[in-house]
Amino acid sequence: MTTLVKSLGALRGTALMLNIVIGAGLLVLPGLAVQEVGDLAIWSWIACALAALPLVGVFLLLGRRFPDAGGVAHLARQGFGATGYAVASFLLLGAVIFGLPSIALAGSYYASTMLGGDPHLYAALLIALGAAVHLVSSATAARFNSLVAASW
Repeated sequence: MTTLVKSLGALRGTALMLNIVIGAGLLVLPGLAVQEVGDLAIWSWIACALAALPLVGVFLLLGRRFPDAGGVAHLARQGFGATGYAVASFLLLGAVIFGLPSIALAGSYYASTMLGGDPHLYAALLIALGAAVHLVSSATAARFNSLVAASW
């Protein structure tokens, strides 16, 4: 096994996670929450953020104890063996296969409202841009993700 090269520090990792969680959530959830509960929706977001802190702590501890680039699937292998690894891998794959197009489509409707045009075309362009960035190199993808996260 090759050694793990540390390329994702605390700042870049935090920015990447915020980009994923907040970026996707900002596209759909605020409008739905305000529609259901009104201006008090901000308190539900704060409560959810506080409730997620223990989970962040668990992943921090597990990541320090079992460092590996395999992420959640590697941690599932540590706790549940090969079956846990396979289940976690398929769940993450499903999240990408179904989640990514959904997020791109939600964002593309915003772009379509502002710029006009077909939201499906914007969604396809967003997915193609993401794929192109990740095909170049992991360092380029990390810089691009940090730039996008910083632009929020």
